[in-house]
Amino acid sequence: MRQSQVDKLYAGLKDLSEERRGKLDERLRLFQLNREVDDLEQWIAEREVVAGSHELGQDYEHVTMLQERFREFARDTGTIGQERVDTVNRQADELINGGHADAATVAEWKDGLNEAWADLLELIDTRTQILAASYELHKFYHDAKEILNRILDKHKKLPEELGRDQNTVETLQRMHTTFQHDIQALGTQVQGLVTRVQGLGARVLTLSAGDTGTGAGDTGTNTGRWGHG
Repeated sequence: MRQSQVDKLYAGLKDLSEERRGKLDERLRLFQLNREVDDLEQWIAEREVVAGSHELGQDYEHVTMLQERFREFARDTGTIGQERVDTVNRQADELINGGHADAATVAEWKDGLNEAWADLLELIDTRTQILAASYELHKFYHDAKEILNRILDKHKKLPEELGRDQNTVETLQRMHTTFQHDIQALGTQVQGLVTRVQGLGARVLTLSAGDTGTGAGDTGTNTGRWGHG
């Protein structure tokens, strides 16, 4: 009887110990997930600051540099961020599907993280479009200035001399024929500028809309999930 009593007590203690171990493991996984979510949300917030920039470039060269840098930023953010988000989502799903006691809380964390990630991707897409619009605008200014300089240069090179005899007149005619060919080429380029102007209106509106938007600094401060910072 005493042996049977000892066996039952030991079995009960063992069950309690295993239950305790399970609860501790469950709690540990919850805190680990919480840390991962906090770290990732902080990373997303830092990226939002860059993606929310309203800098449009001072000139063609500057906006080209901004566009190249942001293109690299967007590529790195998309690759690294998606991998981290997928990892956290997988961990959260494991806890939820495993019947974790705090499954509802885990689901809230997961939804909040995915919403923040989607907002960042949208912000990056908007910034990409705004930079593209700024690039087209500055490229137009750059090309227009170059064509204007070529036109002014042609004006300066247009001779006033009409020739003193037949030979000089014929020489001047040949030179003028070449000059007219150059003028026709310039005319084609000018017409190209006119066509581009017609398509710049919507781009300028995009720039204006982007410039009046709110930055990423309005995202608030992360105060933690356990009542402390």
